[in-house]
Amino acid sequence: MSPTADRRIRHPRNSERLYFWHIPKTAGTSFIAWLDQHYADESIYPEQLLSAVRQDPSPTTLTPFALVRGHLADAPLQLLDSPPCTVTILREPLRRATSHLAHVHRDENHPVHERLQFYAGDLDRALDDPVVRAMVHNTQSRYLGLSWRADLEDPFELVEPAHPLAGAMAFEFAPLPPSPRLLPRALRQLSRISYVGTTEQVDVLARRIARARGFRGPQIDRHNTRPRGKSPYQLGRLTPRQRQRLKELTRLDYVLWRAAQIRSRAAR
Repeated sequence: MSPTADRRIRHPRNSERLYFWHIPKTAGTSFIAWLDQHYADESIYPEQLLSAVRQDPSPTTLTPFALVRGHLADAPLQLLDSPPCTVTILREPLRRATSHLAHVHRDENHPVHERLQFYAGDLDRALDDPVVRAMVHNTQSRYLGLSWRADLEDPFELVEPAHPLAGAMAFEFAPLPPSPRLLPRALRQLSRISYVGTTEQVDVLARRIARARGFRGPQIDRHNTRPRGKSPYQLGRLTPRQRQRLKELTRLDYVLWRAAQIRSRAAR
């Protein structure tokens, strides 16, 4: 048996099923790599996108697995026969938004890649585009405040229904409800999540979970990070006007992020 397999815990101290509620560009890929080290492969739900659960939305889809993680929004809460232990990470909204733009800018397989490339790094023009704007508009509030099943709509006809990202796009580009409805829903959901951390303190979150569940293993290694100097969408390059536009588009996310900071500090 390999050293990695030796570290995996088939029956953690707390055997309650764990769901990592992955919000894009919050260090979630790194956190998932860390979580996966502590579970046997057969106990991890292998899918990470909503398309998979949309194709088979039955309780038996997720029930056999001790670890569920991915961009699945509230689907596991609705599909599982018993509530899982939940974890999520939030990030300072401007850093999350620029990281998201940079990711799409360099990922040739992303459905919005060519559209974003068209603007050649001009963020002002890009944010005038309703599709690009929707991609960064209160994304963290979207992931916590919308329902995976009830709030889906045609995602601007970005992808064909059979596309692997169709489910994710339908969720990530569905129109947001008014702020007075969305923010309370997102805050209520955040208050119900068992472990809440921030990207800036992700190692602190990992240590809390490790202590509670008897995990062993190394510190979190960083994955899926942006290559330095490779994108025009970097926080340090934003003009004051561009910063203000992004702040307006992420106003609700700032409320959630500050709430996550408070939760994280209180739990130390």
